[in-house]
Amino acid sequence: MELNASFYPEGVPLGRRNFKPGSPEPIEGSGDRPPSRLLYGILCKHYFCKYFFVYTKNVYMRRQRKPRQFPVSQRELAVYYGISPTLLSMTETGRHGPRNLSSGSLKKKREIFLAHEQTKNSNAYTTSLKKIQDRIAIKCEQLAKKMSGDANYADSTATVLKRRLDEMVRNEQQDSHWMKTLDLLLARLPKTKESANDRIWLENQQVVTEERLQKNGRLAQVKLETQIELEKARARIYRDILKKLSGKKTRSF
Repeated sequence: MELNASFYPEGVPLGRRNFKPGSPEPIEGSGDRPPSRLLYGILCKHYFCKYFFVYTKNVYMRRQRKPRQFPVSQRELAVYYGISPTLLSMTETGRHGPRNLSSGSLKKKREIFLAHEQTKNSNAYTTSLKKIQDRIAIKCEQLAKKMSGDANYADSTATVLKRRLDEMVRNEQQDSHWMKTLDLLLARLPKTKESANDRIWLENQQVVTEERLQKNGRLAQVKLETQIELEKARARIYRDILKKLSGKKTRSF
């Protein structure tokens, strides 16, 4: 049975008239939504706001994190100090109240801080740095020799390709001239039985010349020019790297 407005007695709100008898009663101020759907919407909003706030807060804290004093993780420093990473974190951040380190841990922390500050602006070589620099210098020399050979090979390849390009341009000019000659001879050739063999030979020459023009034409020249520029760029990049490698040899830590 279809229910209309006249079915309900006077005084029944319109919001209740959209529900058939036996359906869940709507909550005041919720319109026509049943309680289950309203509760689902409230829970979705609650968890969305909660996790979105936590995610935004974590991202903001990660971006605002201060740079490390030493290029060592907090866990590794805690091992050197002889304490737990949690205790080291609480002493540095001041969270959960003040925390005191033992005298031995404080001594190690003070020594590593003073040594790090003392060598901060020092250009003097230590034994370890000298060994590292010597190994890097040897590898730089090996790479420089390889780069020099690659640069020379790229230059020679570009030179060979350039000669091939010049030859292609000459062949294209000759074939274009020859094609014009063939067209003129065919235009002047009379259409008689005696000139049939001559026409076959000229038309065959047109086919052969067209193949050569496609082989040496503008498209093939552009491809070859691109390859030449790539080889020149490769040689230029290798020589730029060579300059940087030569600077690395005399660079100090």
